[in-house]
Parts: sequence; structure tokens; C-alpha cells
Amino acid sequence: MKTVIKFSLLSVFAMTSYFVSANAYFNVKSAGDKTFVLSFQKPLSMDAQFRIEDQDGQILFIEALEKGTHAAKKYNMSNLPEGEYFLYLEDEMSLKLQPVVLKPAGLVVEPAKRTEVFKPIVTMNEGKMDFSLLHLSGQPVSIEILNAQGDVLYNEPKAESGSIQRRFDLTNLPAGDYSVAVRTDDNTFYKKVSIR
Repeated sequence: MKTVIKFSLLSVFAMTSYFVSANAYFNVKSAGDKTFVLSFQKPLSMDAQFRIEDQDGQILFIEALEKGTHAAKKYNMSNLPEGEYFLYLEDEMSLKLQPVVLKPAGLVVEPAKRTEVFKPIVTMNEGKMDFSLLHLSGQPVSIEILNAQGDVLYNEPKAESGSIQRRFDLTNLPAGDYSVAVRTDDNTFYKKVSIR
């Protein structure tokens, strides 16, 4: 019973960390012509990566942002053809996406289309793996445990939304490196775990 309570408290702490990370500090505003300003309501709480992709998924621009970054920065997209583009801000806790449309008259940003996907938290303790995921998209999600060769040892398809919490007993697996894969329709996140 104490283990269940400890795991529940750990999960509550993890979810609180998610919400702190998810604070709406990622803002994109059209700045006239074909430019936009990326700004943050407060300093970044961890290192992050900002990137721009086209509608085919090709990365057009990538920039590392250090913890504490707070200043606004202006980006010019005038050399790109008209169409839809995707602005991503990714850190170790989540992936935020803001679609934008480049038109002859300028750049259109619709904040209502911004989405955020949370990454799983995986911790190991004495052969037990605790898994926690805040899953709000409503998309089906599956949890897989893979060995070093990529073979699926465990697969749990889930369609639920909300907080997903699991404890896996890995004590019967041989020592080595394993991966946890969390798959949705749009994203796959991997976390490495080791059994010694």
C-alpha cells in the first residue's frame, strides 16, 4: 500500500511539473509583412529547441534556446514560398506547435490552433519502472517496451485521455538497455532505461 501511495505522490509531483513546464510562455505574433516575433512571458525553465518546418516536414530553421531565455526575437520568412509552416518549441517535458500560413499579404498566426503534447516521465527504482504521461489530445496512445534490438517486449494500446500512470516490473528481464516508446498518431517519444 505504501508503494502505491508513493507512486501516486510521485505522479502528482510529475503532473505538477508538467503544468509548470506547460505555462503559456511560448507566444508567436505576426509582425507585419512576412515576419513574426517569438516571445516568452517568463524565462525558459529549461533548455529548449525552436524550429520551423514546412508542410512536408522538412526542417528549414533550427535554434537552440538556453534555460533563462526571455527576450523576444523577430524572424523573417519573406524568402519562403506561400503555404503552411509549423513552428515548434521543444523541451524535455513537451512539444509545442504553432501552425502559421504565409500569404501574399503577410503571415497569419492563429493562436487557437496551437497545440501541446507532453512527453512521458519514466523512472527506474529497484527493477520497477514507473511511467507517467499527461495525455490531453484525445488521440489513441500506445506504450511499448523494446529491447536493444528493437523487439517489442510489451505493448499496451490505450485510447484514454488524462493522466496515464503505470508501474512495470522489469526484474525478470536480463540486464541491459531498453527503450520505452510512446506513440500517438502524430508523435513518437522514446525514453531509455537500463537494467543493471
